[in-house]
Amino acid sequence: MNKENGIPKKSKIDRASDFKISRMKPKIKATNPHKHDEYHELIYLTKGAGFHTIDLESYQIETPSLFLVKAGEVHYWEFTEKPDGFVVIFKSNFLAHLASKATYTSFNQISNRYFPVQQPKRFPFSSLFELMESEYNNVSDSSTRIIASSLELILTQMVRLSKWNRQSREDPQQKLVNQFQELLDNHITEHHLVKDYAGLLNISPKYLNEISKKATGQTASDLIAETLILEAQRQLLYSSQNISEIGYTLGFSSPSHFIKYFKTKVGTTPEQYRTSKVTDISSSP
Repeated sequence: MNKENGIPKKSKIDRASDFKISRMKPKIKATNPHKHDEYHELIYLTKGAGFHTIDLESYQIETPSLFLVKAGEVHYWEFTEKPDGFVVIFKSNFLAHLASKATYTSFNQISNRYFPVQQPKRFPFSSLFELMESEYNNVSDSSTRIIASSLELILTQMVRLSKWNRQSREDPQQKLVNQFQELLDNHITEHHLVKDYAGLLNISPKYLNEISKKATGQTASDLIAETLILEAQRQLLYSSQNISEIGYTLGFSSPSHFIKYFKTKVGTTPEQYRTSKVTDISSSP
């Protein structure tokens, strides 16, 4: 494990690999807050109890259930019963193996992180994870195709469970918005203005605001602010940097500018937010 910007970062996959599946370790163990910048994690739990915190949301574990932790998100476990299930690790480029481009678009738009499986017999989650595990451990010429097809079925069902129902998934405007959101994830500490992202997309700021509003209900400037505040909250909760250091890390010209911006958006100063939330985390069940 190493640290970047004060937040511990774990890597559980070889740099040259883009997919991995393994079993959950059957241990009652709390993990420290950490993130995975290079890949996404999909966890399917069939047994276990406790809590799973992803960024700013804590979920009580009920089984069977699915959790999705996207690259860059901070998470940690607090198990009170031994877990059982699977952990799938995949990089974004593995999604290129999916048969449908619509599934890739859908994955980018999934906002849910917790998916309780109400009726497991209606969809073969366990069988699909077992199939991926078997193909991963016994590689053949068709293994990648079988694994990708299984993952695609699971992701498609997750989209259904999340009740995400956007229209025009293959619409050119939607594709631009998807690209914009990916740019936000990668460049939020460098660019805070709509014109910066519009320039990267070769469109006008006005048009970016318009298509963003149409696709998400929020303007591009709203999404920039939301992403910037989320990253600030991550840093405040999970890094040991002081307020000034966090402000500079996030691209603010001065600590006072960062404090003023944060208070305007959140309603408290960064220091007040850190104090109150860290207290909440330390006293959680």
